Amino acid sequence: TLQDSPYVLHKVEIENYIINNFKDNIIFRLPIIVGESKNPNTFFNYFKNRISNSLDLTIDKLSTRYLIDADDLYNMLSDLIDNGPSSKIINIAPKKIDMSVGEVVPADSDVLIHEP
Repeated sequence: TLQDSPYVLHKVEIENYIINNFKDNIIFRLPIIVGESKNPNTFFNYFKNRISNSLDLTIDKLSTRYLIDADDLYNMLSDLIDNGPSSKIINIAPKKIDMSVGEVVPADSDVLIHEP
């Protein structure tokens, strides 16, 4: 649904720039990375902070996200960079392709589920 959004169009434009201006390149399209971060605005930290501070959190019941653990990503990318092809675009997706946003939130938390 976002493929024509300014955000996605900009990402594609940057990918094309890299492909057209650098002979050797690997472009990784990444899911949301979950790991230790001091940035309170990351997807996971935002949820964690809202829930642990008993703040309201409204989620769309049908929304999904692609998540991957930072350590798993490091191991995967290290191997791909060392042994992988050059001049390729690689979509990185975890084994479980997508996760309902509701699955990220603990069942006993006070979260408002938005029904679209």
